[in-house]
Amino acid sequence: MSEIKYPFFLLPPKSPEYNCNVERANGTFKYELFAQYKYPGNFDLLQVKLKKFILFYNSKSLYYGITLLTPFEFYELIKNGDQKSHMC
Repeated sequence: MSEIKYPFFLLPPKSPEYNCNVERANGTFKYELFAQYKYPGNFDLLQVKLKKFILFYNSKSLYYGITLLTPFEFYELIKNGDQKSHMC
């Protein structure tokens, strides 16, 4: 099996000017998930809760910034060419 090489970039913490999407996701997890639950060393439980949270966040939560759609619904509009992304 051949080894696939990807470039690795180490970004400084709290640097949205380098990758705002990662910073936004980290903030969402920190303030909307981790602040509500304590996971002292239970990584299996954390993984289950994180998967459920991501599914809820993307498929059930409505957001004003994307005209009261879920992120999944907004993504489908972009993918189908019915909407231009505000990120471009």
